[in-house]
Amino acid sequence: QKDEKKDDGPKVSGPSGHVAIDIKITKRKDGVTYDKAKWHVYLGEPEKDKRCSFTFVDIKTGIVDVYVGADAYLCIGNELPNDGELPPIPSEIAQFLDGSTKGSGVKSDDMNAATTAREKALRNVKTQGTFGGGVMLGASVTGKINVDLGLLYGDMKAIAGFDISITNREGVICRNLNGGYGYYGWYGEGQLYAYLAAKLGVHINLGFIDKKIDIINAGIGGVLKMGMPNPSYFEGKARVKLSLLGGLVNLDKKFAFDCGQRCDAFYGNALDDFKMFGDLSIGDTLKADGWKKDNAIDPHLVT
Repeated sequence: QKDEKKDDGPKVSGPSGHVAIDIKITKRKDGVTYDKAKWHVYLGEPEKDKRCSFTFVDIKTGIVDVYVGADAYLCIGNELPNDGELPPIPSEIAQFLDGSTKGSGVKSDDMNAATTAREKALRNVKTQGTFGGGVMLGASVTGKINVDLGLLYGDMKAIAGFDISITNREGVICRNLNGGYGYYGWYGEGQLYAYLAAKLGVHINLGFIDKKIDIINAGIGGVLKMGMPNPSYFEGKARVKLSLLGGLVNLDKKFAFDCGQRCDAFYGNALDDFKMFGDLSIGDTLKADGWKKDNAIDPHLVT
């Protein structure tokens, strides 16, 4: 019996979507009873593979492929994913913004360092203090066009999106600022990002040589991040990259700005919970607790 390849021909998919809903109320967990029940309502989550996703156009013909889709999420509750921390921007944009200036076109050679820099800028505000919940929402749109005409080929991709997080944190003191953190503990952060890349070239196939030559290879992208109030900050990055005629003409420009301040967090006496000798705590403020007879140290100890 002879196997035959089945040619399904062009594929066209109509609009479709996936919505993930998670509603939860927790009063007791792992043997611990909460004074206040934990609750949340999630329509998707900030992680890319956990978002609600939608496909508007998905056409594959082998000659022209077109895709347009989107994703989104909305999280509300007194507990939030990653305690309300903004998700990283899409890796493709981060790599483009922080990539090497060497080489041609929109391809970046360096590993992405955007996530590490962002985590350092937070200065531990997200990991300490009393988290009171809040709201998070975000969305992104992606479009792709791929054309292969044999001799000519072209690719285009566009990404745009945003993320917003408004959270409540009690007991946060910023050592570098006057006044309390945020507005009665409420603080908002957000980010906007966009990216556009396009490539057009010729495909040379003469039997002894098979090579693609880019006539034009260009990319532009940027991200804006902000947080407010008290402290308020704004930071942004942008990059423009252009290569013509296989790299004979190159342009690569980066732009960045940073203004305002971030919270250098302080959370009370750092030694409050440090137990030195039994019940004696360096951070105790009560003489009766910090100077119990049982905790007395003999100054005539011989070593």
